[in-house]
Amino acid sequence: MSKSVKINRREFVIASSASVIGAAATAKGEQKALTEAPPRAFRSPAGSIIPYSQSELLRQGPQRTFTGDHLSQIAFPLGGIGTGTVALGGRGQLTDWEIFNRPAKRHNLPFSFVALWAREQGAAAAVKVLEAPTNPPYGGSFGYAREHGQGLPHVRGARFTGAYPFARIDFEDATLPVEISLEAFNPFVPMSVDDSSLPVAVFHYRVTNRRSKPVDSAIAFSLFNAAGYDGKAPVGLRYASLGRNVTKLRREKFGPNLEAVGLDMTSEKYAPDDPRYGSMCLLTTQKSATAKTEWGLGRWFDSYTNWLDEFTAKGGFQGADTSKPSEDGQSHVATLAPRLRLSPGESQTITFVLAWYFPVVENYWDREPEVKGDRLSNYYATRFSSAWDVGRHAVENLPRLESLTRSFHQAFFSGSLPAHVLDAISSQV
Repeated sequence: MSKSVKINRREFVIASSASVIGAAATAKGEQKALTEAPPRAFRSPAGSIIPYSQSELLRQGPQRTFTGDHLSQIAFPLGGIGTGTVALGGRGQLTDWEIFNRPAKRHNLPFSFVALWAREQGAAAAVKVLEAPTNPPYGGSFGYAREHGQGLPHVRGARFTGAYPFARIDFEDATLPVEISLEAFNPFVPMSVDDSSLPVAVFHYRVTNRRSKPVDSAIAFSLFNAAGYDGKAPVGLRYASLGRNVTKLRREKFGPNLEAVGLDMTSEKYAPDDPRYGSMCLLTTQKSATAKTEWGLGRWFDSYTNWLDEFTAKGGFQGADTSKPSEDGQSHVATLAPRLRLSPGESQTITFVLAWYFPVVENYWDREPEVKGDRLSNYYATRFSSAWDVGRHAVENLPRLESLTRSFHQAFFSGSLPAHVLDAISSQV
């Protein structure tokens, strides 16, 4: 009969942490570790050689920051529990649009990116996509697609720190007259289902004037109207399930001291009980915002070039408040661009709230005839009637939701567990 081994709490944490770190090691690698363990290694109560010192495994400290090649391996999910998510990549890009009731890794919405316009008094304007450059290898016969914001200047670098549910990116570009950072999150309040299951993502872009003269600036958030998209394959401006997509610019007062402006994206193609039925919206509380409700579908680079020329010249957009319904099998891109003016040394924050509403889930994953094809409803559909309805609720309650989410975040990451253990636990929330 084998003899049981008793370990205390600290030894358990050490052993558990080591098992996470070494989970991917092959049997050959484990044998090599036994004979080539570094000097700081020690043997666990179970007999394994752990290639870290006890002080390293128990060290407390801040979460890691990632730069360079590491940025390409990051996809930070944004979205409430049971709502689907969109991922914030390490470079600052939006990817993995899994809000359409299906898995969608590496699915991107065309021309959905964020760009900065900044002009120091007396100088020329600069326009840059708020993403670090893509990392090699640069494969493919046609390079990176313009639908992902490629072809435009990007900021020169980024530093990413993730501590769920908050992600932070510090963009790096000394050629710009401003410093800019992004903090993104979704409301997450333990023990409150309603507050933690909102189909929203919040983006705080903080802009600081680092020049001795005033700087005018704008942040343009471009978004593809994907209402009607079935999520089955990567989508482009043309896709079979799209059509009759409409984007409206709306301004609405949510209270005596609260006003929002936003893009309300819908489709007139489907009935409310269809799995492809739904809507999206993008709002900001920045009053001085301009918008373009439809880029157009010019051939080659026409619409892209026209958008860039207008943004570069004006730092904003002019156009109709409502787009024309798109043709069958097509949709369009719209842009919301809040503006601000910064005195020397001044900082301001522009907030965007992205909301979605795709209420009907079709059971495509079971083969049994009695359940295959059944239509279910997302929980958020019992509380809201549209993406704009969701966005309104999020904007009205944002101070409370953000405060409670920060309280959880602070309590969790100020705990006594080592930083890598907190990172591992938070990534499974």
